[in-house]
Amino acid sequence: MKTFFQWLRSALAGPQHDGGPLAGVRYFYGSWQEVLTEAKRQNKLVFVDFHTIGFYPRKRIAQQAALDPSLARKFNAHFINYRVDAKAGEGLELAKRYRMQTSPVPTALFILWDGSLVYRASGYEGVKGLLAEADKALEAAAEPNQLSMLEQDYLGGKGDPTFLAAYLQERGRAGMPNQDALLTYLSLIPPSEWTTDETIHLIIGNLTTYQPGPVNALQQKLRQVSELPERACTSLRRQIGERIRELIRARMHQAIREQDERQLATVIADHEQLLRAERDDKLTQQEVDYVANGFRRRFYADTGNVDNYRPLAEAEAWRLMTISMDTIREKDKIELQRFRDRMKQVEERGDHPDYGEQAEAISTIESQDMAHRLNQLVSYYADHMTDADDLEQALIWSTRSLAFHSCPGYLHNQARLLIKLGRSGEADEVLQKVSSEQTPGVHHIRVILKRPEDYER
Repeated sequence: MKTFFQWLRSALAGPQHDGGPLAGVRYFYGSWQEVLTEAKRQNKLVFVDFHTIGFYPRKRIAQQAALDPSLARKFNAHFINYRVDAKAGEGLELAKRYRMQTSPVPTALFILWDGSLVYRASGYEGVKGLLAEADKALEAAAEPNQLSMLEQDYLGGKGDPTFLAAYLQERGRAGMPNQDALLTYLSLIPPSEWTTDETIHLIIGNLTTYQPGPVNALQQKLRQVSELPERACTSLRRQIGERIRELIRARMHQAIREQDERQLATVIADHEQLLRAERDDKLTQQEVDYVANGFRRRFYADTGNVDNYRPLAEAEAWRLMTISMDTIREKDKIELQRFRDRMKQVEERGDHPDYGEQAEAISTIESQDMAHRLNQLVSYYADHMTDADDLEQALIWSTRSLAFHSCPGYLHNQARLLIKLGRSGEADEVLQKVSSEQTPGVHHIRVILKRPEDYER
């Protein structure tokens, strides 16, 4: 699994600010194809500044850049700088293409004019760290472009297993998968070689749709590495799990688009297989049903099937409402102690980071998580339900959610329920709380410290 801090994701209840453009850096404004054309004209790399990924690290760099002009000098001289929103428009497609959503925070990309990735920088700290990574990118660009040469050979018809392995390795490293080449390669080697470390990395880097054969190989390898000591296989186990989950998510999105319940059943079965591989078949039927119902809730919510969503939502709400607040508060304490233990290990290695903000958020992490789960149900009811009994039920869930964690978004949903119920006076009181909690310039931080597999529903 990922290291502890790579799972920290910050979400703001108020307006989110990333620190803005890096001070002094000249950005190119235009389409992705236009920026690549400009990079070719100037014979420079493109530095892609995904300003909505890695909020806190990027904000810190932006603050430092305002005081240190060396970043602007370096990047204006050597790169075409392109600032893009990873969550909207063309930026969303770029983030998917270069697999930014599963990259460590922060991550920067340095790309050639033909769209191939020259260098992926991850985990750097501050302006000095980014400058050091920029030097590495320039060094990498000065070397012969191995991928471009391999691409020419591939398009020219070269396709022996040794060549394809080298080609697929470079494609995967560059974040530019070629599934067709991968399937051709797998058809040329014995099935017994599909689960070698080398082949598994080729599959991880190039598989883009759920294919039973390659996925079975990944799951078989996952079972093998799960039997090894934790430190010996953490990275590979994480990579395999992330790749399969990404493929399952794509299948789920397709099932929703096509409103295909048979495909939903396939997604549920695929995810169960993944969990069994990860946990060495140590799954209870209760756990299986719990995850399956999560997928079903997501499916019926996104396809607008209120009648099928309602009983699933009520069952989940009942489960959450029967967990005592004392139980959740005790879990908060446990998570905070785990965090402190990890901080002690970090300090023993000689690092002394300031994790005060994270510690404060983690002290109520389970409470925040409980509030988040309940509010997801509340939000759907506020959006779609009109029956008074449904709205009253959601109001009970909302009150419990706010008891665990109060923030403007959750209060706003409660006000919406009250307005629908005709209780405008009470709604006004709640909206006044929203106004008081949403202090201008102050961000209310909610840190979710859950692995992605915990949110598959």
